[in-house]
Amino acid sequence: MAKIALCDTCFWIALFDDADGHSGDSETIYNMLVEANYDIVAPWPALYEFLNSKFFRRLDWIKKFETVERKGHLKKLSDGPYRQYAYDNMFTESRTYRDQSLADFVMKGMIKDPDVKVSAFVTFDQGFELVCQVNGIEMLP
Repeated sequence: MAKIALCDTCFWIALFDDADGHSGDSETIYNMLVEANYDIVAPWPALYEFLNSKFFRRLDWIKKFETVERKGHLKKLSDGPYRQYAYDNMFTESRTYRDQSLADFVMKGMIKDPDVKVSAFVTFDQGFELVCQVNGIEMLP
């Protein structure tokens, strides 16, 4: 059974946008995950955030994403089971995590779900540190 690396929006953006300050880190992490045979999981909320109109104006990004998709390590995780959890908790959690989005709260629900079996969460957002620590999930980088 492959290990699962759940990847946040900021990872995906940095993987494609060379101007992003984390671009090199994302490339290194992506290659490490592929070499270690992780399933690289893109939650649908992250895909909605990063596959936006800016993305589709860049043919080179589209081609690179097609390459990532064809390698077979990319898996998509439905947000259906986590939407209501995120919505119900966003008001209380937003008091602590002021810079998080509804998509972030959905991903926190995925991290907390023992059935998903996340091994690592890939993000540059420190707002996930506690939920990863409590659930015994390695946070990369």
